[in-house]
Amino acid sequence: MPKIKKEEKQAIIPENKQFTARDAIQIGLHAALLFFLSGLVGSIGFVPILYPAAPFVIAIVCGPVFFLFLSKVRHFGMITAVGTLQGAFLAITGHGIYSLLAAIILGLIADSICRMGNYRSFKHSLFGYAFYAVIMATSYFPMIFSADTFYANIANS
Repeated sequence: MPKIKKEEKQAIIPENKQFTARDAIQIGLHAALLFFLSGLVGSIGFVPILYPAAPFVIAIVCGPVFFLFLSKVRHFGMITAVGTLQGAFLAITGHGIYSLLAAIILGLIADSICRMGNYRSFKHSLFGYAFYAVIMATSYFPMIFSADTFYANIANS
């Protein structure tokens, strides 16, 4: 029985240049799963001592959903779209516009890294997810960039 090279074992999904309805459904489905999980796990941040740990726990819990999404990615831009939606979710829930801007940039970086591995290389996918997971840490940006306003809002609430 001849040996199969590692590259030959991986399924090659043809890269489409246009977004299809199937792509939009995949983006929406996985974005919704990521919203739900990040909101659920992020609620540990209500305990003040656990607030700094929330983005790390979210990254661990949301990792399998991201890798499931990677199995459906067909072309460049899908990871960026989910990242942008994740950043918009953070911005809408009060984490500031910084989250949205950073999510767009980090989504593009993650998309570029994963594309280098044809969206199938575990090494590239893991490295891409490392950048994507930083999106959840952008919830600290208001505390860093506008600390006075951040703490004033906490004191008033």
